[in-house]
Amino acid sequence: MVETAHRLSVKVAAHCVNPHTIKMLVENGVDTLEHGTEMAEELLPLLLEKGVAWTPTFAAYYSNQYPGSRKWDAVGKVYAKAVEMGVLVATGGDTGK
Repeated sequence: MVETAHRLSVKVAAHCVNPHTIKMLVENGVDTLEHGTEMAEELLPLLLEKGVAWTPTFAAYYSNQYPGSRKWDAVGKVYAKAVEMGVLVATGGDTGK
């Protein structure tokens, strides 16, 4: 599906929660990750290498309404590391790159 979208010059935004899914999506060429409520610091180099943008939709962490949501303290550390490393981070949500 990703290959077909890219062949048609369409970007692919993927909703994701857990690290396993995030890794699979990035390895398969998505352009943006929406939410990523369980983003792991170990995945940040892969996002950077592949040029994938993370749209963390911070309200999800604040409200804990999404499955897998964590408290801000936990995700805040991963977010700060992502910014420090130069990972593409977008604000907003569900809109793609």
